[in-house]
Amino acid sequence: MVRLREMLDHAYSAGYAVPAFNVFDDMSMDAVLMSAARQRSPVVAQVSVRTASFWGPRVVQAGFAAKAHKYGATAILHLDHCREPDFLLACLDSGWDSALFDASYLSYSDSVLTTMRVVELAGRRGADIEGEFEQITRVGATVSANGPRPATRIEDCV
Repeated sequence: MVRLREMLDHAYSAGYAVPAFNVFDDMSMDAVLMSAARQRSPVVAQVSVRTASFWGPRVVQAGFAAKAHKYGATAILHLDHCREPDFLLACLDSGWDSALFDASYLSYSDSVLTTMRVVELAGRRGADIEGEFEQITRVGATVSANGPRPATRIEDCV
């Protein structure tokens, strides 16, 4: 069992990257974990909210744990771009390792406060949180009538 922060700290100090792959079903989970084990590479298995909702947090975690154990993979199960704190915490309570909490739909100050609360609750569960504070326009997305939210200043993020 390894935490995301520990995995990334080791990779940084040793000068290598940790790949993250989106998985959406049993076959893609199998391919990611088997390949990581064969290459002796740590890996992050990222799952979208849509996929986690469809299969259920416990089912996804159980499949991940079984395959990681089967192959001997050093892996993290990560919920990607979740805007719903309750669902994110349900995943962590089901044994997930980390999540990206996407608060970009909130004002900058509200996104920071909400993310801080999510980080606190996740820390109690032994999980790591990645935060997103700035909206990223998706391919094909239209900009609202009010225009895009102003970019977050780097100084504020630091």
